[in-house]
Amino acid sequence: MPKYKVTATMDVGYTAVIEADNEDEAWAIARGDRISDPDWEQTDNGHDWTLENIWEVK
Repeated sequence: MPKYKVTATMDVGYTAVIEADNEDEAWAIARGDRISDPDWEQTDNGHDWTLENIWEVK
């Protein structure tokens, strides 16, 4: 019987409290577009698996 290698990714949740003048500025800081570097805190150990690829192993 053939064997297949499957790759997948899993989302991991993070949160940060960002001080900014408005939401647009907060988004820019979160994206890394500004000098400020948010202090991200992991909120879970992963969720929402996404299957990415599959191929037969020879």
